[in-house]
Amino acid sequence: MPPAVIGLYGVSGCGKSYLLNRLKWNFAEDANFVFKDGSEIINEAVSGGFASFQRMGTNEKHLAREQAIRSVSKGSGVTVVTGHLLFWEDEEDEEGDRVDTDADWDVYTHIIYLDIPAEQVVKYRANDGKRNRHALSEGHIHK
Repeated sequence: MPPAVIGLYGVSGCGKSYLLNRLKWNFAEDANFVFKDGSEIINEAVSGGFASFQRMGTNEKHLAREQAIRSVSKGSGVTVVTGHLLFWEDEEDEEGDRVDTDADWDVYTHIIYLDIPAEQVVKYRANDGKRNRHALSEGHIHK
């Protein structure tokens, strides 16, 4: 039986990293659990790290994402990873940019979607002291 790989999904700023860090803290002594932020696995999988990844073209990023998520499946026990189906930061954009890969659907054994109310996400984003997030309207986040 393959190891369990759980994806924590949700809109940008909904609390995925917060939840991941809480789980990390709660299960710190349990060697059966590994907790990874999606950007962390990309940083580990890409030569030159996340900064190099950000300079890549669309196709290169796609291949790097596939390589990164496949590297997670090689572990044992339970791995929890924050992930994204799409990035949709531009309110003028009608659809956003899908960033999922076939590898995601091959590797994840479970996906938990954090369905946080849009008004709460607006507050989380505004009060995020760790990441520089630009404001998005409640309507856009809800959409």
